[in-house]
Amino acid sequence: MEVERLLKKIAENLSSPLLEVSEKGAKSVENFTIDCNDLDEKYLTKDICGTESSEEFQKMFKKLKKIEQSPCLYYFEIISDISTKEIISAFDACNKNKPARENADRENSKILYVGKVSGLIWGRLIMHLGFHTNKNGGNPKRSNVHGLYLFDWAKDLGIKLKFWVFEFENNMCGLMEVIEKSLAEELKPIIGKHK
Repeated sequence: MEVERLLKKIAENLSSPLLEVSEKGAKSVENFTIDCNDLDEKYLTKDICGTESSEEFQKMFKKLKKIEQSPCLYYFEIISDISTKEIISAFDACNKNKPARENADRENSKILYVGKVSGLIWGRLIMHLGFHTNKNGGNPKRSNVHGLYLFDWAKDLGIKLKFWVFEFENNMCGLMEVIEKSLAEELKPIIGKHK
């Protein structure tokens, strides 16, 4: 049957990139420390990637822009001494466009969030930090896309995070959702639902 052969070919094309990753791992792995105390309201109107930004942010975004065309998997690891209950309370009190919070017991998790992008990882990070804007008639306006918006709730808690980024070859783009879901099932992030 023609469709059966087609399905086999599709499965072979999907499995080849996964086999390569299982043998070699990600194309590259980066991690950056983000101190939420450094999230300044000036970045609501000034470019957090630009020269007016801190040296740490400039270095981080410079590295991330080098992989902007690649699909990436990422997660935020909590490295400061803060309770999950404090994080959940502050996150829930913020009424921005935020992702759903996992309802399962995640009390011991040190993983804040797991995500994926098909490209432009640096732009997605700006959203999570809380500084992505849409230009509307010259007036910056907060975006209505879901993100952590750390500036809005994590700054006051003084949370320190490790931002992990795994870059993959472009042939993995269609498979990122499967890998993200599997990683989230293992890491059990506090925020985000992966169904």
